[in-house]
Amino acid sequence: MIKRILDQWTANQEQKRRWREEDRAERKAAERAAAEKAAAEADAKALTDAMVKAESEAKAQEAADAQAAEEAKDDEVMKAVVRDHVGIRHKAATLSTLRFTCHQDTVDSLARITFDSTSWTDPAHPWHGRVTFNDDDTVTVAISGVHLVQVLEALFNTGNPWVSRKSTDARLAWPLYLFLSNQVRRVAQDAEDGEMLSGTARLDENALRGGTHGTS
Repeated sequence: MIKRILDQWTANQEQKRRWREEDRAERKAAERAAAEKAAAEADAKALTDAMVKAESEAKAQEAADAQAAEEAKDDEVMKAVVRDHVGIRHKAATLSTLRFTCHQDTVDSLARITFDSTSWTDPAHPWHGRVTFNDDDTVTVAISGVHLVQVLEALFNTGNPWVSRKSTDARLAWPLYLFLSNQVRRVAQDAEDGEMLSGTARLDENALRGGTHGTS
C-alpha cells in the first residue's frame, strides 16, 4: 500500500516536471519567435528607411544635376551672347554714321541710358547738332561709330536678361539693343576691308517688338 502511494507520488512529480519543462520550452519558443519577429520588423523598417533615404538623395541629386546643367547652359549662352556683343561693337566701330529715325521718346531713352542726359541743345552733349526733327513727328539722330559703340554697350549693360531689373529703361534697353545690333550687322556686312560705311535705320512699334526689321 505504501509502495503504491509512493510510486503514484513519484509519477505525479515526474509529470509535473515534464509539464514545467514543456511550459519553459514553449515560453522560450514564444520569446524566440517574438525576438525574431521584432528583428525582422526592425530590418524591414531599416530597409524601408534606407530606400526612402536613397530615393530622396537620388531626387535631390537629380535636381542638383538639373540645376547645374541649367546653370552651365545659361553660362554657355551668356558667353555666346557676350562674344556676339564684342563682335557687334567691333562692327559698329567700323561704321561712319548710322542715321537712326524713331520717336523722340526713344531717342530720349537712348541718350539717357547712354549719356545720362537728354539735353541735345547743350553744346556739350555728344548728340548736339546731330538730331533732326521730321514732319511725321519722328526724329533722326546721326550716331557716329564711336557713339554707336557706346550706345550698344550701355543698352547691353542696362537690359541684358541675365540680370534682373525692373526699371523702364531696362525693359526698353534689350529690344533696342537687339534692333540696333541687327542694323549694325546689316550695314557692316556690305563693307569692304578698311571701308567705313554709313547706314540708316527706322524704328517703329512693330520693329521694336520684333527687334529685327529696319530700312537701309
